[in-house]
Amino acid sequence: MQATARNLTSSEIEQLANHAGVKARAVENFLATIYAPIGERRNLANMYCDAGQYGWNKATQSAIARGIAVAFGSAKMPAPKPATYATPKLQKRTTTLVCLECGAGTNTLECPRCGSADVDVRI
Repeated sequence: MQATARNLTSSEIEQLANHAGVKARAVENFLATIYAPIGERRNLANMYCDAGQYGWNKATQSAIARGIAVAFGSAKMPAPKPATYATPKLQKRTTTLVCLECGAGTNTLECPRCGSADVDVRI
């Protein structure tokens, strides 16, 4: 009995490759060249052989194994995670006025120490 496998879409491959620690190029290249006639088990064996030869980590091996399983129909693609956008964290900044004559800090436009009106803003 000949195994049947479907070609994974580029978005499916990208979804599998887009995880922390996964070597994306290895996942993309391997899953794009799955050979259906040899079956799921031999494709997995080829992957483990390549993993040893190229030094792929567990995250990369897991992503490729999941892709092989999806291609042969023994697993389903996980639902894509909704996009999240990081909100920038604003730093609290304080502004002070500094006298350019004596260097004293002030909160007015005139230095309380020397009376100079020559002040500058420091952030």
